[in-house]
Amino acid sequence: MFESLAPVLKNRSFRNYFFGTIVSTVGDGMQFIGIAWMITQLTGTTSSMGWLLALTSVPGILFSPWIGVLVDRWDRRLICMGADLFRGSIITLIPLMYYLHSLQTWMLYAVVFLVSVGDRFYWPSSGGLVREIVPVEQLLSANSLSSMFLQMGALVGAGLGGIIIASFNPVLVMLINAVSFFISAGFTFFIRRGRYVAPRLEKKATGVYRDFLEGISYLKKHTYVVGIAVLQLFLFITLYTTNVLLPSFSMNVLKVGSTGFGFIDAAWAIGAIIGGIFLLSVIRNIGSERYVTPGMVLLGLSILVFLTSNGLTQAIIGYGLMGLFFVSTRINYDTIIQTLVPTEFQGRVKSTISMVISYVSLVIYLGVGYLGDRITIRMVYVGLAVIIMIGGILSIPISRIQRNLKPSAGLEEKSGFSQ
Repeated sequence: MFESLAPVLKNRSFRNYFFGTIVSTVGDGMQFIGIAWMITQLTGTTSSMGWLLALTSVPGILFSPWIGVLVDRWDRRLICMGADLFRGSIITLIPLMYYLHSLQTWMLYAVVFLVSVGDRFYWPSSGGLVREIVPVEQLLSANSLSSMFLQMGALVGAGLGGIIIASFNPVLVMLINAVSFFISAGFTFFIRRGRYVAPRLEKKATGVYRDFLEGISYLKKHTYVVGIAVLQLFLFITLYTTNVLLPSFSMNVLKVGSTGFGFIDAAWAIGAIIGGIFLLSVIRNIGSERYVTPGMVLLGLSILVFLTSNGLTQAIIGYGLMGLFFVSTRINYDTIIQTLVPTEFQGRVKSTISMVISYVSLVIYLGVGYLGDRITIRMVYVGLAVIIMIGGILSIPISRIQRNLKPSAGLEEKSGFSQ
């Protein structure tokens, strides 16, 4: 398995992307702890975090379609750099306002919103950028490696963030996160060398709205891509629902306290790291198309293991399995889309998917907590397991279609780009 990672790590451009992303992820892990602490201190309410998480969904709803068009028109390396520099600059406003004794709650919400706008530019751009710099046969290894180390980075960031907050103050972690974005931009600067032609510049220039409609037309003609996107939506329903319910389930149902909550939450990250390794082994033996359905079914069974737990041990095992099968299935779906969708449509396809997921996340963040207060949390998890199993059934015909498809032509084959 590990020998399959060596070729992609020899790719100089990918190494720069890889190290830059890890640095910024450690900073992000710190920021979540810091922003949560500051919001709680300033407002004294738990609902403020729900609204904060909901706010991160709004940019995806408002801007994703147009961002997708721009990602397909512009140099994705420069977009990623710009997004890093923008997010780092915005975050520095929090330490500045703090030391000027002018920091107010609305400023934290505004910063989170603007950083989320930067996120919406960065993630579809980075996905398309990886497709440009990594050969098709190495995409799964690249995505698995990135996912494993991003989870490690988030764990390290959260741990360091807690220590820094306890030793100093939450403002310091915000400053460190800002610096991490600047470092990431530096790594991104060195990603590409050689001649480069932006995907949309190879074709006759058209209007933004026409480009957007072209992306919609592509999705209408390629229903298998829509099918994979729907399956991704099922996955993120799991992620957002567990984000909302886990604290209450740990504290009020399992009664394991904050320490137990921390162990359960860490189990997801550990499972996610193992999931990247697990996926490489599975795909090597059965192929990506044959894991489309099993991944979803195994995730549904993991939810059942978790929701039936009455103690800490089973909860840790169940949540770890959820992390394993969520991440392995998500990486597989992401790689399928990267492989099958032509490079010039990557931005629009990914942003359209992101927009739909944003709508779903907003509904879940605002609605699942309310639902959990009206019925038992276990019943909400039962409903979630049923939804995922339905997704497993829907994935069967999609898997059959994908077996007959070939990878799209990569940009590197058309532009003379060298790694």
